[in-house]
Amino acid sequence: MAVAFDSMTKAIAMCQETIKTSSDVRSEIRVAMSETPEVFDHARALADKARIVYNDPLIDPTDKPAHIRTDFFALAMELRPLIGEMHTADNNMRAMAPRELNDLRWAICVVTLCGLGASAGVSMWAARILFRNFVLRLDTIQHNAQRVAMGKELLPTPPGVDEIADLDVAFRNAAEIIADARKREFAILEQSFDVLFSLDKSYRVIAVGDSAVKSWFYKPDEIIGRSLITLMHDDDAPFAVQTLELAARSEKEQQFEGKIKCGDGSTKDTRLSVAWQNSAKSFYCVAHDVSERREVERRKQQLIATASGELASPLDAVSQTIAELSSEHAAELSEKLSKMMRRAESNLDRLTRLIGDLLDMERMQSDKIELNLSRVSARRVCETASEAVNALAQRMGVPIEMADGVDIDMLADKPRLEQIMVNLISNAIKFSPKGKAVNLSVQSLDEFVEVSVADSGPGIEAAECDLIFEKFYQAKAEAASNEVKSTGLGLTICKVLVEAHGGAIGVESEVGRGSRFWIRIPRFDARQEESK
Repeated sequence: MAVAFDSMTKAIAMCQETIKTSSDVRSEIRVAMSETPEVFDHARALADKARIVYNDPLIDPTDKPAHIRTDFFALAMELRPLIGEMHTADNNMRAMAPRELNDLRWAICVVTLCGLGASAGVSMWAARILFRNFVLRLDTIQHNAQRVAMGKELLPTPPGVDEIADLDVAFRNAAEIIADARKREFAILEQSFDVLFSLDKSYRVIAVGDSAVKSWFYKPDEIIGRSLITLMHDDDAPFAVQTLELAARSEKEQQFEGKIKCGDGSTKDTRLSVAWQNSAKSFYCVAHDVSERREVERRKQQLIATASGELASPLDAVSQTIAELSSEHAAELSEKLSKMMRRAESNLDRLTRLIGDLLDMERMQSDKIELNLSRVSARRVCETASEAVNALAQRMGVPIEMADGVDIDMLADKPRLEQIMVNLISNAIKFSPKGKAVNLSVQSLDEFVEVSVADSGPGIEAAECDLIFEKFYQAKAEAASNEVKSTGLGLTICKVLVEAHGGAIGVESEVGRGSRFWIRIPRFDARQEESK
C-alpha cells in the first residue's frame, strides 16, 4: 500500500511540473492555474493524510475512509473550478490552433524565402566574382594572341590554379617559341637581298623591309606612302597594274617581271611575286633581283644570234658547193665518195635547220611574240602544211591522210599555225615506218578546236611525254628508230607558239604503237567578231 501512495505522490509532482511547463508556453493554462494555485499542495497533503490513516492500526479499517472523506470532498470542490478553467482554456486553444498554425506556416514561408533570396544573392555575388575573373583571364589570353601576331610584349594574366592557368602557361610557352622563330627569320631576311613589302588596295607601299636599302638604295621612309607604279619603269607599269588586279580577283599568287627605278638613278630587272590578303585588305610582295640572270640571257641570245649569223653564210656556201659537186660531177665520183658527199649534205642540212631553230628561239625569247589573229580554217591549215611536206612524205614513203569531218574555224595567226603543223607532220613522217600513213584530224572541244597528228612510229615512254617539249630533248625510242636526227627545238617552238595563242599542246603515246600529238587553239566566235 505504501508503494501506491508513493506513486500517487510522484504522479501529482509530475502533473504539477507538466502544467507548469505548459503554462510557460500557453497563457490560457497560466491564467487557469492562477485561480487555484495551492491545489497541488492540497493534493499532496491529502495523499500524506491518507497514508497516515491507512497505516494507523488503531483505526478500524471500516472507519478509515470516513477520516479522509471530508478532505477528499474539499479537494474535489477545489478542483472543480480548475477543471472548468482548463476546459475553457482547451476550447480556446482548439479555436486558436488553425490561425496560429497558418501564422506559423507563413512565418516558415517568409523565413524560407528570405533564406533562398539570401542564398541566391550570395550565389550570384560569388558567381559574378568568379565569372568576372574567368572572363578577364580569357580576354587577356585573347589580347595576348593578337599581340603575338603583332610581335608585341604579352600582357600579364591574373593568377589562377585551374585549367585556364594551364592554358595560359601553354600559350606563353608557344609564344616564346614563335618569338624565337621570328627572330631567326628576321635575322635571315635581314641578310637577304629580296625586298619584302606590302601594299594597300591603292598600290601604295605601307611597309617595307630593310633590304630595300641594299637592293634599291632607298631608305624605308623614302618608299612608304609611294605607289608601286611610280617605282616601276613606265613600260612595265600597265602590266604591273594588270597583275595586281588579277591577284586581287583570284586571291592567288601572281608573278611578273619588270624594271624597278632605284634610288641611285639606275634600274634593276626584278621578278615580283604578289599575293592579295583579303582579311588584311593588302598585297604582300617579294621582289627578287634578276638583273644578272637577264644580263646572262641577253649575252647568250646575242652570242647565239651572232654565232648563227656567222655560221649561216659559210654553211650555205659549203652546202651549195656540195650540191653542185653531187649533181654536176656525179659520174666522176666513186661510190664511196658519193656516199660521203650525201652524208655531208645531210649533216649540213641538219646544221642549217639547227641554226634556223636557234634564231627562232632567240627571237621568241628576246621579244614578245606578236600574233596577227584572224579567222582561220582548221582543215585549210592542215592541207597547206601537208602540201609543204609532201616531198618529204613521198621520199620516206609515208602517205598523209586527212580524216573526214566538218571544217571548224579557229582564232589564230595563220602563218604561225602552219609553222606548227609543218613541224608536227614532218616529225610524224620521219619517225613512221615506210607505208604507214600519218593521220590528221580536226574536232571541236567546247571553246577550243583540237587538231591532231597521229603516226605509227616507235612511240614515247610515259615518263618522257612531258620532257619532249623541253629544249634539245629527244625521246630515246624515236632517236634510235631512224637515221634522221632532230635539232631538239622543233617541239619547244611549237609549245611557245601554241601557248602564245592561249592554247595547249600535248601527246598521247604508247611504246611500239605510235604517238598522237595534239594542239588546242581557241575557237573563232562570230558573235565576238560582230560585237567588235
